[in-house]
Amino acid sequence: MSQQQVPVGRRMDGASSRLTEWTSTDRLAGRYSCYVFFALALVYVPTMVAGFIAAGGLSAPIRDPYLAVMEVLILLVTVAIVVAFAALHAYAPASKKTLSLSALVLVALMAGITICVHFVLLTVGRQADETTLPGFKMLFTWTWPSAIYALDIAAWDFCLGVALILAAPVFSGSRPADRVRRGLIVSGVLCLGGLLGAVVGNMNVRNIGVVGYAFVLPIVMLRMGRLFAASPATDDRSGSPNGPTSKGTPGALATTSSAAETTAMNSAAAAATATDSVISRPLETQPISTMYDPEG
Repeated sequence: MSQQQVPVGRRMDGASSRLTEWTSTDRLAGRYSCYVFFALALVYVPTMVAGFIAAGGLSAPIRDPYLAVMEVLILLVTVAIVVAFAALHAYAPASKKTLSLSALVLVALMAGITICVHFVLLTVGRQADETTLPGFKMLFTWTWPSAIYALDIAAWDFCLGVALILAAPVFSGSRPADRVRRGLIVSGVLCLGGLLGAVVGNMNVRNIGVVGYAFVLPIVMLRMGRLFAASPATDDRSGSPNGPTSKGTPGALATTSSAAETTAMNSAAAAATATDSVISRPLETQPISTMYDPEG
């Protein structure tokens, strides 16, 4: 009887029987990147609200210094969300890896577009002379329609919206995971709803997407970080002399440790050996007189 060896630091995804891995480094990166995203959102949202109030309405473009602060925060947020989705891909069971990888690629694309947009605005947009540069308003302002605005909508409403919906099925099997899944779906649908603003040319409608990624998503990321923190890593037992270090209820990917698997395989092998020895042992016979004594 053959036994499948499970390497240390890996575990079995029961339904698909494929090896998956969730290390303590993945858990740490995922946990704190989610927390950083949430913390930056706590600064970003009040700054955005103050900018809208100073501009005189939701449809008016936000001006400096609020705009500059928001752009710097967005550069930091994009790094945090890429790391978080890389951890999400490591966390995903083997049967959901295609979905998690697709979500990671779309988030990376969103981050690339966003970094380019806001870095250009922080540098070229503030140094170029709009009176001498043809098409400045169509390129470097937040007054619709503009190329910068369209790229930002494509990144945060389309790429991020689809990524959130693709990532949602990764989370299942427990109440905290179900909450994260539902939150990702709600946030993703709101982000995609913001695309209607670009279609009809109304940026008030586009604010539907802003609600999705600026208000709903930070709460989801906080819950995701807590879920990551509560999910034991596969190298906890092998990497720590004191055994597992994680606390809380195991997540959807928690499995039996490699030490327990090794013990089970050794026990099965010992049982098989004992059975073989019994089968192969010669039959011991006794004299008929001792086996049957009619007078006894």
